[in-house]
Amino acid sequence: MILASLSGDPEIGAYYATAKEEEFLSWHNQVSDWEIRTYLTSI
Repeated sequence: MILASLSGDPEIGAYYATAKEEEFLSWHNQVSDWEIRTYLTSI
């Protein structure tokens, strides 16, 4: 794991990777007003 080699501690690397994955999924689990207007409404 790259993060483990950078930090020197595999547990820190695993924690960071998990935190970033959860952050990514949380961010991309939302639909913005722009996406609704652009992709989900017909003109």
